[in-house]
Amino acid sequence: MDYQEQLKKLRFEIDKIDETILQLINKRALLAKEIGEIKKKNNLPIFVPSREKEILERLEKLNQGPLSNEIVKHVFREIISACRSVEENLKVAYLGPKATFTHQASLKYFGSSVDHIPVSTIKDVFEEIAKKKVDFGVVPVENTIEGVVNYTLDMFLDYDLKIIGEVILEISLHLLSINPNINEIQRIYSHKFAIAECRDWLMKNMPHAQIIEVESTAKAAEIAKDDYESAAIASESAAVVYGLHILERKIDKHLHNYTRFLIIGRDVPPPTGN
Repeated sequence: MDYQEQLKKLRFEIDKIDETILQLINKRALLAKEIGEIKKKNNLPIFVPSREKEILERLEKLNQGPLSNEIVKHVFREIISACRSVEENLKVAYLGPKATFTHQASLKYFGSSVDHIPVSTIKDVFEEIAKKKVDFGVVPVENTIEGVVNYTLDMFLDYDLKIIGEVILEISLHLLSINPNINEIQRIYSHKFAIAECRDWLMKNMPHAQIIEVESTAKAAEIAKDDYESAAIASESAAVVYGLHILERKIDKHLHNYTRFLIIGRDVPPPTGN
């Protein structure tokens, strides 16, 4: 059997497996819908993070590879998110704009099958939840380099909201541009903290570029997508969202930079009871 026949045979097997996966995912969604109806009749919350955590931990223990546990959790988090949306479409406010690290944290916790709603300030996140315009919110609370975000903690004095979970995200900063040629870059945009983190690399590699502060790394990426002579210091997610080339990866000076984000809501969901 030549390689073309081998490929054809293997691809046929993959197609059959994909069909089975599709059927099972839809079957899972139907079961989730039934669960959602029971929850609504008994005035129970749709989103129970402890149950979702149990599912992911169980699958992690069952995983025998070759996929890593992180990849398995990512795949099933999206399946859970999609099935949850059949029960009810959750709304989650986060400190925007789109493609910020807070947006990434929201996606990591809730999956992509919810309404992720960007707002302008941390206070706006609390306000949207308090006014019942959204179900949950995501806010930064601590960074290994910058320390505690005191403004986030202060908001709990003004709003009677609860912490229902947290996400820890590794912060990696890259040089992004619509222009694939780094030698043509004249201006670099980013948030002041990101610029400070990358100052050493910028001085060594881009000493003639004009450095311009903007309100967020995502805003920097948004500006860079329309200016062929500019670049942004932002996340890989921002590169995907705004269609930018990654000219240089990990230009920040701290290799182990993490930010902790809080998931907040009006009430703490009950445990599963298992």
